[in-house]
Amino acid sequence: MLTTVLILNGLITGFCWYFTWRIWRWQRRLARVTQALTMAERHTHNRLCHAPAAILQGQDNIQQLRSQYQQVLLQFQQLKQILALLGLGRFVYQLYANRERNARENARRNANHGSRPDKLAGNGDQTQGRGPFVKTAVKTAKPKLTL
Repeated sequence: MLTTVLILNGLITGFCWYFTWRIWRWQRRLARVTQALTMAERHTHNRLCHAPAAILQGQDNIQQLRSQYQQVLLQFQQLKQILALLGLGRFVYQLYANRERNARENARRNANHGSRPDKLAGNGDQTQGRGPFVKTAVKTAKPKLTL
């Protein structure tokens, strides 16, 4: 019986030593994983410790760019309005200039037509008493279509 107790005691001790060895290996692996995670956290912290300041600075820069963009848009709209007014002014000027030019040409035509020496002398065979700018109308017979 003593032998059986010693053998069972030895087997229990062997199993305990085996489980202790497995737990010790597992503890070493966990220590290495913990060390790797700690190093990764340190490196991440060292890389990202300046990130909040950089993010705030970036947000400030974006806000300034938005403000400048709004000012540029306003200036662009004002420039479009100015160019539209200039175009309108040019259009009105051309209308006025054309009207003045047409009035001068009509006055010149009327002056030339009324004071022609050929007409006064009665030598208007070619123009038959018409002004130099007046064309004679030629009547042509158009055929009528009937259905």
